Amino acid sequence: MCDCYGHTCLVCQHQIEMHLGDYNTSRDEVAVFHKECFKHIIPPKNKGIAVWKSSNENSKYPQTIVVVALTKNAANNHGVNYPNEYNVECLNWAVDVKDIKSWKSLK
Repeated sequence: MCDCYGHTCLVCQHQIEMHLGDYNTSRDEVAVFHKECFKHIIPPKNKGIAVWKSSNENSKYPQTIVVVALTKNAANNHGVNYPNEYNVECLNWAVDVKDIKSWKSLK
């Protein structure tokens, strides 16, 4: 079983549908942002950051979502903590924002 729920983007306050695999991660162990919102904050240091891209054919606007692992547990489970969208792909995973290869694509 998985925890599927609506997480609030910490900047714009709009809801992002999320999937946390096997109930191994609590909802308060991740912070979720739209790409457009994340580029307006000071990136957290020494937190795991996953960049997910949705290529949902039914969505008018594909989204890029940034999921920040706030705990070691969330970082260890980053592969199963992602936006609850059809056909979602992890573009990048890094322990620090400076290590994100596609960081320029977020700006």
